[in-house]
Amino acid sequence: METQTTICERCQQAQREVCEAGFILVAEGQPGQADTYARCKQWEAHIQANRHAAGLSAAGLDDAKYSATWGELTLNHRSWLAARELAGKVDEVVRQGLNIVAMGPTGTGKTLAAVLICRAAMQAGYTALKLDWSRFLDGLRDGYSDRTQEPEGKKLDRVCAADILLLDDIAAGGDDNKFSTARLEKVIGRRYDAQKPTILTANLQTNALHELLGDRAASRIHGRVIELVFNGQRFREQTERREVQDLVQSIWRGAQGGRA
Repeated sequence: METQTTICERCQQAQREVCEAGFILVAEGQPGQADTYARCKQWEAHIQANRHAAGLSAAGLDDAKYSATWGELTLNHRSWLAARELAGKVDEVVRQGLNIVAMGPTGTGKTLAAVLICRAAMQAGYTALKLDWSRFLDGLRDGYSDRTQEPEGKKLDRVCAADILLLDDIAAGGDDNKFSTARLEKVIGRRYDAQKPTILTANLQTNALHELLGDRAASRIHGRVIELVFNGQRFREQTERREVQDLVQSIWRGAQGGRA
C-alpha cells in the first residue's frame, strides 16, 4: 500500500495517514531502510472523541440538557451521592444485573443522574441506550399502521440487547396504561431473564410505580433493585436560573460597555 507524508491537522507535524489515524514522522530512514513513525497522540484523541460523541448520539445520551459531569455538580442529597457511587461501581452494576429506580418530582435531577451512570458504563466499555418511554411507545403504535416501519419484535430485540438500558419517564406512557404496562413487562422480563440492568425514572412514589409496572414486572425488578428518591431541591430549575442570570449579567455588562 502506497503511503504519503502529509501534515497532521492536529499537531502540524509531518505524518502519514493510515485508516484515519495520524502518524508522526520521527526519523527518516537511512538509504534502504524504512522511516520511523510514531502515533500522533493529539490526532488519536481527536478520533476517539469523535467516536465517543457518535456513540453518545446513537445511545440517546447526547442531549445538551444532560451534558454536566460529576465534577461540575454540587452533590448533597443522599440519592445524588448514591448515584455517583453507582457510576463508580458500574462494573458491578452490570455484572450483577442491578436495576435502578429513580423517583421524585419533576426537575430534581433523576434523568441527569441516570444519564451519568449510563455514560460511565460506556466509558467502561459497555453498551448503553436511553429511551424516552413516551416516544418509544408512540413509535410502536405507529408501526401498527405503517408496515414500512421496524416491527415491534425487532425494536424490543434492539432495546434488550444493550448492556444497560435507561427508560426515562415511564409514567408518561399516554392514556393507554394497558399498552404501556404490557410493553414494560416485555422489556423488563427479557432483561431480567438476561440478567441485564435497567434504569427507570418516574415522577411517582413507590406504590404508584409498582401499580404502573404491573405485578409481574414489579416483582422482577424488586429482587435486584436500588431505589433512589430525588426529593431535594429542584435541580433543573436552579441550573436554568443560573444560566439565565449569567446571560442577563453578560448582556448588561455589554450594554454598559457599549454606552461607555
